Amino acid sequence: MNHLSSDHNKTVQAILNDYQEQISLCLTEIKKVINLLDAPIMISGNQQQLSEKLALANRMITQTTERLEKLEEHSQLLQNQSHLTELENYGEIRELLAYQLEKIKQKTEKWQYSA
Repeated sequence: MNHLSSDHNKTVQAILNDYQEQISLCLTEIKKVINLLDAPIMISGNQQQLSEKLALANRMITQTTERLEKLEEHSQLLQNQSHLTELENYGEIRELLAYQLEKIKQKTEKWQYSA
């Protein structure tokens, strides 16, 4: 029985470690896409540069969205682990990241329509 508990704890810890890593990667990617979108375009009105910038931003947004979905899956797996008090904070962080990502999506959509 103790062996099962030990295996379960290792599994929970592995999921938690991956969860923490995914949060960190989401934050890094969101910062990168914000920096990308805030960077000036060298030649005013350069459509190709704007299109490339938007394409890269959209790829980054897609990747971050996938990470956030994975975080949601991890959250469901860890839901029964009431002793993991940091999960509540992680849930709030995940929600803030999703909110920020949605704002970025809206900004890129505006740019795409104006491009």
